[in-house]
Amino acid sequence: MKSTPTPLLKGEILEALPEREQPNDSTRIVLAVIDREKIRLECHLEDVRRLTNEDADLLLAICSVGLRYQCYFDRKRLDFGRQISPGSQVFVEVKGVSKKLHGTVWYVGELVGLRGTMFGVELTKNPGQGTSDGTFRKKRYFVCALDSGVFVALDKLTPFEDSDSKVHVPVRHRVNIERKVNIVRHEVNIDERVVTFAGDAPVRGTVGYIGEDKDSNGQIHTIVAQLTADQQQESAILVVYCIEFL
Repeated sequence: MKSTPTPLLKGEILEALPEREQPNDSTRIVLAVIDREKIRLECHLEDVRRLTNEDADLLLAICSVGLRYQCYFDRKRLDFGRQISPGSQVFVEVKGVSKKLHGTVWYVGELVGLRGTMFGVELTKNPGQGTSDGTFRKKRYFVCALDSGVFVALDKLTPFEDSDSKVHVPVRHRVNIERKVNIVRHEVNIDERVVTFAGDAPVRGTVGYIGEDKDSNGQIHTIVAQLTADQQQESAILVVYCIEFL
């Protein structure tokens, strides 16, 4: 009985098999569908387009192959996805909410049990309309109030056009990333209580994100972001600080 060929869908992503499984003809290549690994395809090299690992991860997280296909040909969308980093301001589509909500991205990367690059977003102006407090499958990726965060793929995000794409920090609490702010600790952990200084004023709060960045001289500094200030110091704010460990 003749088998029926399995059709491929627009938006499916394939990866090359190991060299030992490739044909002798150098103009052809054998690929496997990432989401359906048992499906193999042999074709001419000129019939496929190579993806960077970064683009592949951005696209793999999108569940709908149709939307994935659209995002691939929307180069602005992929460019936008590459530029998103912790602190970026975005609009996000939330299931069950009719309009896009403003949010701050605090996590970019893989989630437990899921493929591709996901984004952890705090709904900064719409607390309570999310589905998470920054945890996913019992693992914490960032910190926010209960039901005030979401984890989404790139297709659910759009640029926040009225922002410079970074967290707006009130002037009195802003610290230049190239200025080192001393803190007497050897390490800082998420959820930890800390104190630092903006100018001569102490700022106390709770750490929500930890990362690294380079200054103009190429020196790497530890960045403690999403430091939520104590309520007795005006209202809770989001700030970004450069920390030098003593």
